[in-house]
Amino acid sequence: MRNVNSYRDLIIWQKAHKLAKEVLDICENLNGSPAAKEIAGQLIRSATSIPANIAEGYGGRSGKEYLSFLFNARKSATETDYWLLLACERGLIKKEESDRLQAGYVELLKMLNSSMKTLAKNREV
Repeated sequence: MRNVNSYRDLIIWQKAHKLAKEVLDICENLNGSPAAKEIAGQLIRSATSIPANIAEGYGGRSGKEYLSFLFNARKSATETDYWLLLACERGLIKKEESDRLQAGYVELLKMLNSSMKTLAKNREV
C-alpha cells in the first residue's frame, strides 16, 4: 500500500464513501411500510459501516488491527449487497439503481480482498 496522510486519501475509502452517500440518497426517498423503513435503516447502517471501518482501521495503523477492520468492512459490504437485493425485490428501489449499486459493491469487495491480501502478503499482520 502506498503512503497516505489520511484515510481520506485511500481510494478504497473514497469508493466506499461515495457508495454510502448514494445509499443514503436512495434511503431518504423510501417511504411507506414498516418493512420499507426497516430495510432503509439496515441499508444505511451497513453502507455507512464500510467507510467507517476503513477509516477506523487506518487510524490504528497496525497491520493486524487494520486487517480486522477490513474484514468488518467486507462483511458490511456483503450485507449491503443483500439489503439492496431485498429492497429491489420488494419494489422499493428500481432494478437499474440496484444493479448499479451492486456493481459498485462487487468492485469494492474486490478492492477490499486485494487490500487484505496485500497486507497479509507484506507480513504487516
